Amino acid sequence: MATTLIDDRANPAQREALQSLVEGRSAGPWAIFRKTFKELHGPDYVTYEVDSESRLPRVRAGETLTIETEYIRNPVTKETVHPRLAMPEGLLVKDIALVGSKHFKLSADKVRYDHSGRYAAFGFFQYFGP
Repeated sequence: MATTLIDDRANPAQREALQSLVEGRSAGPWAIFRKTFKELHGPDYVTYEVDSESRLPRVRAGETLTIETEYIRNPVTKETVHPRLAMPEGLLVKDIALVGSKHFKLSADKVRYDHSGRYAAFGFFQYFGP
């Protein structure tokens, strides 16, 4: 089960384009992702607040989603470690930082989970549709 959160600042054409991607109607890698879950809820239109300037990203999507990441620590020395995953042939992301999820909660209509204190990853991507 999954949900769609779209930035409430998107105009109607942008909202339709984003919804088309998430629903897998636009082919490309998004169509593959759509096949990984049976139910898709939403879209919900939320205000995104993204801090991408700090070394570790933070995201808030209205009252629905909050993500705050932290560095992974060596369990023996307690020093921070900075593992990365290189995926030269990755569908969307080629270089991924592996981190911990200090706070990661989603509470949408029918989709709720707490992934705090576990694994998280982030990377920057570009996508040019068909």
